[in-house]
Amino acid sequence: KMLVLSSALRCLGSVLSVAASREAKDPFVNIAAADEARDYLSEGLFSDQLLGAKVCAGFLEAEHGRRGQAFCERHFLHCGRVRMMTSMRGKLADMIVAAGLVPGFTKGRSRGLAAAESLSAWEGETELVRAVVCAGLLPNVARLCDKGGKRRMVLKDGSKISAQQKSVVQGDRLPKSDGFVCFHELVRTSALFGSDLCLASNYAVVVFGDSVQRVPDGLLCDGWIRFRAEGEVAEAMLRL
Repeated sequence: KMLVLSSALRCLGSVLSVAASREAKDPFVNIAAADEARDYLSEGLFSDQLLGAKVCAGFLEAEHGRRGQAFCERHFLHCGRVRMMTSMRGKLADMIVAAGLVPGFTKGRSRGLAAAESLSAWEGETELVRAVVCAGLLPNVARLCDKGGKRRMVLKDGSKISAQQKSVVQGDRLPKSDGFVCFHELVRTSALFGSDLCLASNYAVVVFGDSVQRVPDGLLCDGWIRFRAEGEVAEAMLRL
């Protein structure tokens, strides 16, 4: 779903990197210094998926100047795993072309990456890419709430979930505004954790939610998320 949407919305390159990073192991080496590198690279992204995309993009840019190894060493990345991510990115691009999702391109050597470039005019728009990622994760979503001076992520049934230790989407780092966090799956150990988190805007939840209904005071999304909206605004959102 993410790949199809990103093709239509011209941000395919970044989403290919997101999908490739999902198929690989954590690219950061297991030492304390890697946590600082992770925080540095993820600044302003609010998405575990977009961090993977940024790692891919940074490595590919460095590799053009034959500095890929140096890029990995500087950011405490496992070079072999990053290379696997970029290789998978190319294979996914070939799949997109083979599926006929890119007009004017046919299956063949290196055609996939060329096609991805032609559909990546807006890949630098972080909010757009985040919205496409969230579209692929919905309806797995938690609402952001302020309780006891802390930002919490709350599910439909009222359960609280936490970010896993290595996630870059930690409650105390998120914007102080209403919003949502999408997740890949829930994992229960000592508590309930969400894996692969991504900040979601109100608009992303409304536009890409599975079920959006008109209610007297606005919109109801997926049977539990309410948005207040004036009549004309609500009707316009339903048409998107």
